[in-house]
Amino acid sequence: DVEVDRLARRLADLLLPSRADTARPLLYTQPLDLRDLLVKVVEQISPLSGARGQKIEMTVPLSIPMQGDQDKLVRLFFNLLDNAVKYGPIGQTIRVSVEGRAPATAVISVTDEGNGVPESDRKRIWTAFARAKTSTDAAGSGIGLTIVNDVVSPNGGQAWVESSPSGGAPVIGTMPAIA
Repeated sequence: DVEVDRLARRLADLLLPSRADTARPLLYTQPLDLRDLLVKVVEQISPLSGARGQKIEMTVPLSIPMQGDQDKLVRLFFNLLDNAVKYGPIGQTIRVSVEGRAPATAVISVTDEGNGVPESDRKRIWTAFARAKTSTDAAGSGIGLTIVNDVVSPNGGQAWVESSPSGGAPVIGTMPAIA
């Protein structure tokens, strides 16, 4: 069931770029807790990370109430974690953090221990079907970060990649967290 759900999300993700020009902005439609949602996504991806001997550590407040589109936020988190699992090394620790900042903004960060994203690719990877030029041979469609950007940007959020002295590519996004 989990694998069927994952494949259904992948199919929806593949269709998303073709609808991007006509898509309406994300509407925050229901109250939810960002932490609870993230915990569920970590549970869903645990079989994939566990098969690679990877751990996921979370630094997340006990509660982050907001109004949001649960399905799109699940896709956002799933794509960030899926990239970290695929592009990070076997046995790595993936670090996930969410913090609230004034005024009513959530800052989301997912960091792996992989090769990182070259500076020259950091703008390009947010477009559909673009992949970073790294030495990894991980399979991917090149739409995961496009989905992330499509969830955060319509509402004044932003997503970017940073360098990490310990390796990897921290992917960071901000989005309104209106309680």
